[in-house]
Amino acid sequence: MKNIISISLFLISISLFGELTDFQSAYFTSFAQENGGKYDEAIKTLLEIEAKYKYDYELNFRLGWLYYATSNFSESEKYIKKAISIKENSIEAKSMYLLTLTGLKKWDDIEQIAKQIYKQSPNDYYTHIRHAYALYLQQKYETALTHYEILYSYYPSDLSVKLGVAATLFQMKKYDKAKQFYIEVLKISPYHETAYIGYLECMKKL
Repeated sequence: MKNIISISLFLISISLFGELTDFQSAYFTSFAQENGGKYDEAIKTLLEIEAKYKYDYELNFRLGWLYYATSNFSESEKYIKKAISIKENSIEAKSMYLLTLTGLKKWDDIEQIAKQIYKQSPNDYYTHIRHAYALYLQQKYETALTHYEILYSYYPSDLSVKLGVAATLFQMKKYDKAKQFYIEVLKISPYHETAYIGYLECMKKL
């Protein structure tokens, strides 16, 4: 449905405003390629206009995302940092940067960027959940749980948050509490494989 809407808007824009600029054409094409799973082609499409638009925020932000999606974290970092330098207050770019830094395992940098975002937006969803996951990977479970619990208080129906709380509690050997969160997931998503496996693992420990 989203693809149909995007294409429809694209056709409408052509009919109303005439031929697209090279930037608009490349940017739209890159989304179509991404939706088809052709990430490398999407990157190539945008790189063809990079020299002309190298100081454009959207171009750098999008390249940062596409490189992240292909697990090329070093290139992702290059473009995300450039996007941040263009729009220094961009929370979306800084939050995206947390993903890239997690891929690079730059834990100290994650803490620095997360603190910057919290000063701007203390309850930002994506920052808390990405920061929590990075802490989880470092086995800093108590601190990770703090961030997941903040999100749970605001988004109690969010499956990603519930799973984060459950997985963290499991690692803290709080199996009964972890089980309850897996049950919460299964209540609204009864065929959720990860939650079901997590529930069974908790039952083995009890």
